[in-house]
Order: sequence, then C-alpha cells, then structure tokens
Amino acid sequence: METKSSLLIIADDDLSYGINQGYYPDMTKAIDLGNLTVYPLSNVDNLKEHDIQLSAQPIGDGEDVYFRNPYANCYVSMKDSDLLNTFVETKSYVIKEALVLMGAKDIVMKESVHDKDSQNYESNNRMGNNFAKAEINGKCVNEVSVDMTSTVESHNPNRKPKSYKEVVDFMNSHGLASDSKLRLLCERLKSDGRISGMEKYEISYCSEIAQAINIAAKIDYKLFSANLDFSSEHNHVHIIKKSLEINFG
Repeated sequence: METKSSLLIIADDDLSYGINQGYYPDMTKAIDLGNLTVYPLSNVDNLKEHDIQLSAQPIGDGEDVYFRNPYANCYVSMKDSDLLNTFVETKSYVIKEALVLMGAKDIVMKESVHDKDSQNYESNNRMGNNFAKAEINGKCVNEVSVDMTSTVESHNPNRKPKSYKEVVDFMNSHGLASDSKLRLLCERLKSDGRISGMEKYEISYCSEIAQAINIAAKIDYKLFSANLDFSSEHNHVHIIKKSLEINFG
C-alpha cells in the first residue's frame, strides 16, 4: 500500500509551473521527503485512480489545502470548520471497532485530560476558521476544547474475537498500524487466542493535524498564498487525550 503524505495541496497553473521550475525549494524538499503531495487542478478527476478522496471539491484559487485523515482514508479541507471534530470522531470510532474485533465486551470513555505543554501557533487565515477552539486570526493554540464528538460506549457480552489477521488488516487499513498499544493487544490475541480482563487505553488526538501544520509552516505557504500564513513558535500544537476502559471478560 502506497504511503500517503500528511498534507495535500491542489495547485493552480501558476503554482504547478513554479514548482516545476524550482521556485519553491521548501515545497520540493517536502515532496521529496513524502510529506507533501501537490496535485494539479486539471487532474483532480483522476485522484480516485490513486485512491485519494477529498472531503470537498477544490475551488482552484490556490488555497485548496487538505490534511490527511488516515482513519477515514480521506483528505479533509483546511476550510472545514469542523476539522478537529472530524479527526477526533473518526479516530475514536476506528479504535472502538478495532477493540470490538478483538472481542471487547464493554468499551467506555472514562476521562479526558489536557497535554500540559504550552505551545503557540501564529496563523493568519482570512477565511475565518476556528482551529481547536483557538482564534486563527491571532496567536495561541493553548486553549483547546476537550468537548469534542468522541463519546464512545459499546456493550455486547456475546462478542468473540476475530482472527489475528482480520484485526491486523483492519488496523492497517484504518491508520492504526503504528499504534503500539493496540499492536501489543493483537499479539496477545495471536498468542492466547483471546484477550481477557480489564484494560485502559489512552487516545491522543491532534497529532496528525499538528504534523500537517508543521509541514505547512516549513514550506512557508505564504510565499504563494496571500490568505494563508503559518508560522510556528513551538514544536507541536496542543494534544487532546482521552481514556477508554475496556472489559474483555
């Protein structure tokens, strides 16, 4: 399976030409590293051939920036005012489904906590979006709401685990391949044929968006867009953490 980049930009003719001519070396470097994909607007209809899905059709104004949501195999437009909720909701549910496949009989969201680090991003976005309850027109993303759509609860005392291969295939296709905690549970399922007892699982959110914003900051997006400008003062945006309590019986 081809690895997809964290950031996708649909380029108009001017930007496509500039990249081809080497006018944007930071973008070229990000592309070479596999962190960024730039796709010409004229070829958008062919995206499905590369298994690329967009949450919204590009306008072609040079501001079509998309963050990859690996849990839904989709690129979400930065213009989507519900961007963070989309990531939180899909990640919560794919983790829940992975645990269901492992045979979990009860799954309940128990608590929410903030990451204690403080960090700031300066982002000038004239489109007026909100990002994680922070004002985009200004500075500071250290006040992040944890009241996101991520309520997870699932109960079925009759669940039985699927095969190890089925669980791993699901995780690999829904952005969970590198989740070490779920991998260890999978290994226990492979070894013992089932998982038993109570487990606590902490989910961290926003890291995918943070990675994409870091890439956007490094490529200095303001060079080719008057309306979007990212600049980072710290290494990452605030991370939301939530805990699940899981009963395998």
